[in-house]
Amino acid sequence: MTEEQLDFLDMSLWDVFKEPEEADYRGRTLMSYFTELDRGHTRLGVAGKIRTPQEAEATMAAGVDWIMLGRAAILHHDFPHRYRADPVFKPVELPVTRQYLNEEGVSEKFVAYLSRRPGFVADAG
Repeated sequence: MTEEQLDFLDMSLWDVFKEPEEADYRGRTLMSYFTELDRGHTRLGVAGKIRTPQEAEATMAAGVDWIMLGRAAILHHDFPHRYRADPVFKPVELPVTRQYLNEEGVSEKFVAYLSRRPGFVADAG
């Protein structure tokens, strides 16, 4: 990164707020080990359980250059617009119905995939 060989680092952490398993490294997030690196001009983007506007703000404040939304974008195709209009909007809670996902523009194939995830689709089965 400091040798200007990378434009960006894209990290999917599953949970940006998770602490390391190793006792010697606990007390701070896994993400912090990367935000505190000397990255030169390398940009850092992260994903992982960023579900609410408050979590998006906290993640950005931790020193990343951008965030990527997974579940939040599936549940609210217009999450960035909702966030801009109401920075404290409350995202829908899981599980959601197939109909809800269809109304958010989720394809039937992807709904079928999400139905295999416990607690995601209310009328799965």
